[in-house]
Amino acid sequence: RFTMLPKIKAPIYDVEIPSKKKMVKVRPFEVKEERILLMARQGGEAADFFSAMSQITQNCVLDESVDILKLPLFDVEYLFAKIRAVSVSDISKVQYQDQEDGKTYSFDIDLNKLEVKFPDDVSPKFKVNQDISFTLKYPPMSIYTTKEFFDLDEEGMFNKLLAVCLDKVFAGDVVHDAAEYKPEEIVEFIDQLPAKFYVEIRKFFTNLPSLYNELTYTNANGKEQKIVQRTVEDFFTF
Repeated sequence: RFTMLPKIKAPIYDVEIPSKKKMVKVRPFEVKEERILLMARQGGEAADFFSAMSQITQNCVLDESVDILKLPLFDVEYLFAKIRAVSVSDISKVQYQDQEDGKTYSFDIDLNKLEVKFPDDVSPKFKVNQDISFTLKYPPMSIYTTKEFFDLDEEGMFNKLLAVCLDKVFAGDVVHDAAEYKPEEIVEFIDQLPAKFYVEIRKFFTNLPSLYNELTYTNANGKEQKIVQRTVEDFFTF
């Protein structure tokens, strides 16, 4: 007589979504999630990796109100790293080759100390004149899961980000929600802005919040070195 194999009850943990300062409950990765990640890494495409990370994180977040694809990249990377910490180990081992002495150095990173760094001098609010202003939002995870985005040149990426990330336009007492407008209408609005805003908007996109950790060491030549880790792939060897 055959019986059902036992169900394994996973432990539950609390993790904060950095941009929202909201705690959510998560479970550890299972073998099926590791398989998804392995397949994505074998493919070698950035979009495949981001898509796999999104799917895995969505699987492990137990709050049904959280849509991972709508969260910014740094939120998803942070959640992914924290979930992987409780799934495998809270200590991540990484190696870097020093560009000066050619030697390889090993580091143990305590993922409990992992944080997201928010830039101090970058604001999502832009004032055009006395009557008109607008706000931008962080790029959603969904944009990084499409191969079409990574096939664009730098200017194409910039325009795509603008089309997705323009949030609100304020004209006197009227508030325009960018979600109600077509991408070409958004680009038309941006194109008519004074030239200085091109630089300011680019500054916003090039200084987005990110994971942050510093590694310091002294190499074989006696020189102090610093490595700054900013993406989830800096913390793990997949």
